Amino acid sequence: MELASSEEVQMQLGRSQERRAHVDHLHQLALTLGVDIISSVQQPNCSNISAKNLQQQLEALELESRSWSAQAKEHERVLSCSLEYCTARDEISELKESFKDIKKKFNNLKFNYS
Repeated sequence: MELASSEEVQMQLGRSQERRAHVDHLHQLALTLGVDIISSVQQPNCSNISAKNLQQQLEALELESRSWSAQAKEHERVLSCSLEYCTARDEISELKESFKDIKKKFNNLKFNYS
């Protein structure tokens, strides 16, 4: 299986990091709003909203967020490894081409010298 070019992998890694940052921001926003709602609900003369249910949903969100974040970080680690591989592969290809050019020049020089 041929891997994508290093530029494509770099773009995928960047998009993945942007998505993770956006999800982390949304997660923090949800937690902040949830805490604010729970604080408001616990005030006297507040409507009968289930603060306990909201607290459970926030805890579930926290667990799901941690799981997703771990998966996203693993995906980024794999992309980083792919990027390193692609970069090394590209550098090896460039070295092979350079070696071929040098070999050709050397053979021409040897032929002309004889």
